[in-house]
Amino acid sequence: MEKSEFSMISLPPKSQAASGYRKLKPYNTIEKERWEGIDIQGVGVPRKGLFTHPNTPSCLEDLERQWKQYHDDIKKSTKLRNYINFQEPNAANSELFYKFIKSDVKIVKTVLEAAGLIPTTSHDWSILWSCGAPNNFFFQNLNIGQRVNHFPSSTEITRKDRLCCTITQMQEHFGKKHYDITPDTYNLPDEFADFYAHFHNEKHAKWIVKPPASSQGKGIYLVDSINEVPIDENCIISKYIENPLLINGLKFDVRIYVLVTSYEPLRIYMYEEGLARFASEPYNLLSKKNKFSHLTNYSLNKHNENFVQNQDYRNDDVGHKWSISALCKHLEAEGVDIELMWMRIYDLIIKTIIASEPAVITACKKSSLHHNSCFDLFGFDVILDSGLKPWLLEVNLSPSLSTDSPLDYHIKSNLLIDAFNLMGIGPLERKKEVMSYARNRLQSDASPMRKKLNYMQSPKFQEHFRDTLEQYERRGHFLRLYPAKGTDYYDMYFQPAKLVNKALYKALFSDSTEKKTPNIENLPLITENKSPGRRVAQKARNYSGEKTSKPEKIILTADDILIEYISRIWHAIRSLKEEKLKTNWRRNLERFITHTVWHASDTRRGANSKLWQRLENRLIEMKERRRRLVNNLQGDDMEEHRKKVMRQFSGTELENMLKSSFRTTAVEVVGCLFDIDGKGILTEMIRWLASINDRESVLAPRAEIENQDVIYFDEESYEEDKYF
Repeated sequence: MEKSEFSMISLPPKSQAASGYRKLKPYNTIEKERWEGIDIQGVGVPRKGLFTHPNTPSCLEDLERQWKQYHDDIKKSTKLRNYINFQEPNAANSELFYKFIKSDVKIVKTVLEAAGLIPTTSHDWSILWSCGAPNNFFFQNLNIGQRVNHFPSSTEITRKDRLCCTITQMQEHFGKKHYDITPDTYNLPDEFADFYAHFHNEKHAKWIVKPPASSQGKGIYLVDSINEVPIDENCIISKYIENPLLINGLKFDVRIYVLVTSYEPLRIYMYEEGLARFASEPYNLLSKKNKFSHLTNYSLNKHNENFVQNQDYRNDDVGHKWSISALCKHLEAEGVDIELMWMRIYDLIIKTIIASEPAVITACKKSSLHHNSCFDLFGFDVILDSGLKPWLLEVNLSPSLSTDSPLDYHIKSNLLIDAFNLMGIGPLERKKEVMSYARNRLQSDASPMRKKLNYMQSPKFQEHFRDTLEQYERRGHFLRLYPAKGTDYYDMYFQPAKLVNKALYKALFSDSTEKKTPNIENLPLITENKSPGRRVAQKARNYSGEKTSKPEKIILTADDILIEYISRIWHAIRSLKEEKLKTNWRRNLERFITHTVWHASDTRRGANSKLWQRLENRLIEMKERRRRLVNNLQGDDMEEHRKKVMRQFSGTELENMLKSSFRTTAVEVVGCLFDIDGKGILTEMIRWLASINDRESVLAPRAEIENQDVIYFDEESYEEDKYF
């Protein structure tokens, strides 16, 4: 191929490509209709990138409305910050300092010094830039306002071996279909036995071997024989994507820049411009030793005589490196559903970051880091297969910022300017101010009144909310992926789910500012007994039908209420066809079932069992726990009385008691049973079934119900009419 021939032409002949995408269209339409997760309409897609104004739908009106709602409280609790603007530098910025460790990145230095910052070797810096993971002592005793360009423990996803372990753990916990974002990968030699079994099940598959902590395509090669697999060295081996999407017969991958500004609360941004990097020789599956055909790394392909370098950033679709916006323009012209493609990529990015969240938060707490002390600018390398499914190849801790071409310089300089502006780089706050801040926070946390506040009214949450709004206003060409509308779907993947994420989502994306169903943490309690953790429920109704002059007091624990509620749902879904259940009910129940509060070792039912069977496991676990806690607490008569009283509560009454009975971490698991508007699954199911004329269409056949392998046994059977 001569250099002059390579330009933006098409996928293999246009007519064939268009025909192939027409075949995919019905499947794509169905997938979009059933999509659960991030709302693409609220985020936008990077169609035009840096070559026009940001393509993000404006949410500022809603955000400004919410900002005014909290503005007064925020002013009282936190000091507004004054950050520099990297696009409008001034002389005052000369009082700000930056520091490099482990490397001196030319373009970072250029951007910082153009904004007026001065290099320093002391500790009085506003931003610390490291090309590798800093040592732990760098994270200790930071002043407020100091920014480090890496979080501790980010290597959970940036080392290939750790990424393999992290994603595998998520697949084992939630099922592979939920985390099918990377090719099958094994750590050798530790997982050689598992790899060997897989290899022989697919004897004609090709595999790719990579060192665990390398970059730039070093040490990577393909194998298709077990004799070629190294067994005495540390490496990872992944199933090779044999059907990559091709452009002009060339394989390519996409470098996506992802900025994480906080893990608690989680805030994820994606730059709407990036790079599509092409192999420099036509894709040929038969020539496995030709690295220029199979690897897309720029550092490798630039040494090939066929490689074409970009000469003008405005011609971003010429050569072996394009902009993402040029790639999107090309694929859209070929009939590719760009929105669905980006929905899948956003989903992949969010799930990857969530997988690393527990390790990063633990490390941050050990160093007592402020939530704004760190940020990470990751380089996600993603490849599309011929079915337009994205696969994560790797995550780069310090993506290359080399500027060998005008296109590189244009994209990466703007990337850094927008990233620094979004993060907010300001004057250094000295130790005296830090200690004052720490004392105020400790006093606030220790205040008895704080416990009585709704979390969303607390100074701590208002600070998080303010930061989120301010960052969004400074986002430039970044798209905010999390929090975004629809990202409450990902609550199930947190271990455990974080109240701050839920509260932030509700504050940003609630349909109305009206107070709907009361917040779970801010409801009036039912009458409290002096015994810790218990409630006294007084029912002025006679379960036996006889009149009494004085209602009896029954001790009901929060577990009693939850068991009764889940029992009713369990009986309901046993009687219904599972496929007829609404998607959000199934999703919320899956979140409840897979929550980390449960014993992971419970294996009474397999992961592929029916929903009612998996819910049954949790009922059994709750019943066993309750037996241990209340053994000998109540006599048989009182226990019988308790059961009958519990039967008298309506679904709505149970839901109100659930909301008011749980606190702290328990609110996370109970929250799975309610939607964002506070509507409970049970009452919604009752209303739904009441609205159906043909019940037989949704009820499971009687014979199927009778043949169900039921483990959980309730002493009093539930009658269908009582619940529906």
